[in-house]
Amino acid sequence: MSLATATWYFDTRREKKGKLKGLYPIKLTVYFNGKKARYRTPFNFKIEQWDKINSPKLRDEELKEEKKKVDMLLTEANEIIKSLNPFSFRKFEDKLYGETTPESELKLSSLFDEVIKDLKNHDRIGTADSYQIARNSLFKFKPSVLVNEINSAFLNNYEAYLKTKNNSDSTIGIYMRSLRVIINIAINRGIIDMNDYPFKKYKIPTRKKAKKALSSEELKKIANFRSENPTVEKYRDFWLFSFYCNGANFADICNLRYSDINKDKIQFYRQKTLFTTRKNPRLITAGISPKMKEIIEKYGNKKKPDNYIFPILEPDMTLVEKKKRINTFNSHIRKYMQVIANELKIDHSLSSMTARHSWGTSMQRLGAPKEFLQTGYGHGDSRTTENYIGNYEDETIDKYSNLLTDLLNPK
Repeated sequence: MSLATATWYFDTRREKKGKLKGLYPIKLTVYFNGKKARYRTPFNFKIEQWDKINSPKLRDEELKEEKKKVDMLLTEANEIIKSLNPFSFRKFEDKLYGETTPESELKLSSLFDEVIKDLKNHDRIGTADSYQIARNSLFKFKPSVLVNEINSAFLNNYEAYLKTKNNSDSTIGIYMRSLRVIINIAINRGIIDMNDYPFKKYKIPTRKKAKKALSSEELKKIANFRSENPTVEKYRDFWLFSFYCNGANFADICNLRYSDINKDKIQFYRQKTLFTTRKNPRLITAGISPKMKEIIEKYGNKKKPDNYIFPILEPDMTLVEKKKRINTFNSHIRKYMQVIANELKIDHSLSSMTARHSWGTSMQRLGAPKEFLQTGYGHGDSRTTENYIGNYEDETIDKYSNLLTDLLNPK
């Protein structure tokens, strides 16, 4: 690790005013890892005085005394530098001036609350809820924790605590990534120094994603499943709609309107990426298969352009109300799809992600090229995908939509 160095800077750019007119400030400059910071000192001199102080033959007694004071401060600065391991500009400044960052700025809770409020103001209710849950968990572990108390040891201890609460690696990862965003904000604002970044030495746990795609036989069993309880079949049908509609998640399905239908195609933007992809979000086009038409006819609202296709959301709902309704819809699907999984002895959690993975895998089995899948998923972020987007016309989309219907071949 490179060492910080301290030296003087005679700032002739800014002449003092009033009683100090004609004098210029002496500043302490510290260099570290290609960066520099300048700090105020109590010293001010005329240009000719500074020249004499730096002369090897200084004879002015008054200036000799001033030079001693200047040298003593430089010596103190270098001693502080040697004492800091690792070095950070923030720690150096605090030791030099005997100052500390106000505790109000160091409160992790305040930074979390600020981010959560900003997310809600930008209609990102789901993400705000995720940060709120992460915040609650963190402050159960250590109430009133400050930003400058977060180091790699703290993160390891927090992870160990979460594991005692039976949190999965996936959940721990969500909490840690939320915390990492907060730490980055604190660094950008100068509240803590980059050299104190705790995630350099701590690795956020990840879990290898299990393959969630269902086999063709399992999909056929789900499509052919019959129940005496119409509610079970209803939510099974919504799950199938997700599968047929390019693996659209349930938030996407809830937000679909009849105005999104153009002939035998349905077009929509993923709710998940509307805010994360600020420029040119990918418009997804899915062919409306006969089964999708059947589901719309069976459960849909009246066919008016402004109406939601399905009676899940209502026009006058607030964003918070919509989020709660979508969560309820999602939980109902998980509940009743689990009933079906148990009946059919399918060892899978039949979530929207399962439907999404199953759509892509089924398309691969049918011979759809990778670029078609990327376009259907809305992953238009590679040059290769961009080059292929224009090639997938209505006939191609219809072809694979019909093949997908034939694959399940419900009786």
